[in-house]
Amino acid sequence: MSRTDDPLVLSFNVKAFAFANGATPALPSFELRRGDIVVLTGRSGSGKSTLLNLVSGVLALAAHQGSIKVGKTELAGANQNARDRLRPSSVGWMPQRAHVISALSVIDNVMLPIRFGDASIAPDTAMASAHALLTELEVASLANVRATQISVGQAARVCAARALVARPLLLCADEPSAALDAASAVVVARLFWRYVQDGGTALISSHDPAFIDALQSASSNSTSIRTLSLEAQ
Repeated sequence: MSRTDDPLVLSFNVKAFAFANGATPALPSFELRRGDIVVLTGRSGSGKSTLLNLVSGVLALAAHQGSIKVGKTELAGANQNARDRLRPSSVGWMPQRAHVISALSVIDNVMLPIRFGDASIAPDTAMASAHALLTELEVASLANVRATQISVGQAARVCAARALVARPLLLCADEPSAALDAASAVVVARLFWRYVQDGGTALISSHDPAFIDALQSASSNSTSIRTLSLEAQ
């Protein structure tokens, strides 16, 4: 795992974030330390995806709007290039809608963050990790299959592998079980738990009680699953 010396992985304190249409989700202040798993809960529109998009650098936060610190990197006021460099080594990003490049094979989709991102992991090590992740996610047989030939649920598991292939400091996963059947959701929950057990930190949004239960069941006694509820505006 890529790690800072400080066990504090994420500090989130957003005072006033607003969309162009004037919508202003109420976002709580909180911290994550190495080994934490926090599940964001709340009704649609409560700001779960907004929060994750801010932490992963997908959305920009102006310097006067607060502070988001991932490891030792301050995101408030950071430009697009600086935010993009978070991925994949600092932040592994699994968006709500599984996005794969149809012209590429499954393994090439998983390796995209290594080939185009700011990854500290060597390519050959990453390739071995990619194959291991696909095996754990039960889609290893699809490694050389074009992404056009896989199902939505399989694509979601490919996105989970892609988020973790660079062994990031922090995993951000937005509704990771949305496209998964119950058995596949358990597989993903176990993978996330193992990532945290190995020294990672996870911030996950979910309104799926079965997935949250699977995540809790997969965890050890030393790993506590915390929930953080957001209120719809």
